[in-house]
Amino acid sequence: MRKHLPNLSEAWLIDNYWAGPENDGLRFLFDEYRLSELANISPIVLYGEQALGKTALAITLAVRWSRVTEQRPLAITTGESFCSEYAAAVEIDDIESFRRKYRQCKMLVIDGLDALAGKQAAQDELASTLDSLQDAGRPSIFTNSALPASIKGFKGNLTSRLCSGYSLQINRPGKATRRMLIESLVAKIDPLLPLEQLQSIVTELPAADMTPLEIRDFVKLSQQNRSASGDLNGPTIVSLMRQQLLGLAPNIANIAKSVCRKMQVKLIDVRGSSREANIVRARSVSIFLARKLTTLSLLQIGEYFSGRDHSTVLHSIRKIESLLESDGQLANLCREVEAELLSNVPPL
Repeated sequence: MRKHLPNLSEAWLIDNYWAGPENDGLRFLFDEYRLSELANISPIVLYGEQALGKTALAITLAVRWSRVTEQRPLAITTGESFCSEYAAAVEIDDIESFRRKYRQCKMLVIDGLDALAGKQAAQDELASTLDSLQDAGRPSIFTNSALPASIKGFKGNLTSRLCSGYSLQINRPGKATRRMLIESLVAKIDPLLPLEQLQSIVTELPAADMTPLEIRDFVKLSQQNRSASGDLNGPTIVSLMRQQLLGLAPNIANIAKSVCRKMQVKLIDVRGSSREANIVRARSVSIFLARKLTTLSLLQIGEYFSGRDHSTVLHSIRKIESLLESDGQLANLCREVEAELLSNVPPL
């Protein structure tokens, strides 16, 4: 599955999907009895905005169905891949092989059906495929950004088939679900995080504006803005998350440029291999603040600085951390850069 859907990575950070009242329809869909009867409510369309877990839900549902019914193979693909495979099959005059793959499978799963918009031939092919699967009593699952009938570029013959089954909108987590997600993420990311303080800080953010991935980022930023005593820097965390929700979050380039301006060094030198003391110091400060103010991994931070490895990045972070208490000038520099980067947040 990961081969065909390469975007699955850190998004699948926790093992369970927390569904509160806002997504109660999932309980109906994943009911143990109904799993074996999915063909009766197919095609199943999970729709909603990005980063809500539709892909994870579709694949999990397909795998559970396969285990319950002991049927396979499953054909799991994306809308983009379906279109490109179909075009390639037509080009080499081998449409039959394409149809065997998608019409003789026991279940079809297509993630990101939006990619078929405007591609009439591929839509006609999928409509015929759905007819074939339905005649054989085989279920199908699709994910989409919205109901197919509301998407410009979808033909009536396809939308009528897709809307004939069970369609379910996936919504952002509500307040209670958010609390459960934070608890699960803390257990996975860093069990030493003060959970109650975290739950208190997040109430200062608009719950309706946070996706599960943004809740994950909130926990990560909290981990990176914790004092030596274990307390969380609530105002900084709230400012960073508000920036992210508004699309104004600082990125590693902004951070490095700000440090270079303050220290009057060239960005090209900081990103390069120079070992001059002032360049190394600026690089270390940039790395430290990138770790504190973003959710980037050590590897991602290292990539920006000429592909430095995990251990080199970690060494720079720890070096700055050890100097902050004794070096007032360095501490002031970090505060000034941080204040500059957080100044983009408009008032509540």
